Amino acid sequence: MTEARLATWPSRVSEMLLMYSRKLKMLFDISANSNQFVFEQLIQAIGPKRIIFDSDLPILHMRARRITENSIYINIVPKGFYGDVSGDKNMREVSGDEAEKITFFLYEEIDAFKRAALTTNLTPANIEDILYTNTNSIISSAKLSIDDQKPHHHLPYIFTKPPLTNHDSEPCGLPHSFFAPLHWTE
Repeated sequence: MTEARLATWPSRVSEMLLMYSRKLKMLFDISANSNQFVFEQLIQAIGPKRIIFDSDLPILHMRARRITENSIYINIVPKGFYGDVSGDKNMREVSGDEAEKITFFLYEEIDAFKRAALTTNLTPANIEDILYTNTNSIISSAKLSIDDQKPHHHLPYIFTKPPLTNHDSEPCGLPHSFFAPLHWTE
């Protein structure tokens, strides 16, 4: 559930998350979200065992700060960085001191998560679950599934395309043999 969708119904965030919390096989990633309130509600409704960190790179490589106005998210960006954004309701350019203070959106996401973690009293183990353990568990389960050549229907995700790689480097730090048995579809 992305911030963009939750921003459409800010008064219903808690209600929506409570509804989704009953879907026991559903995991929630925190990508493209810099809203501390949404993180707090997610942590309280779902718990740290079903939340995963996701950078949403390369999108979050952009320099931006996100706000919500009238139930619409708006990326505040330095003037001229992203071409003509005048027709994009989700982009607003700023210049001068305000533009100089804008950092990478990924940093904004991590900062909002950190503030929410402090507010909701997450333990270091809870934070490690969200930032590493939960995702590692998914990857490990998928690898076991591939190694066994048996479908594991309990997995919450289906990989549909290969991860981005730099030239012939190993995707996600995993050997090419990890991905070889998969048949990728668009």
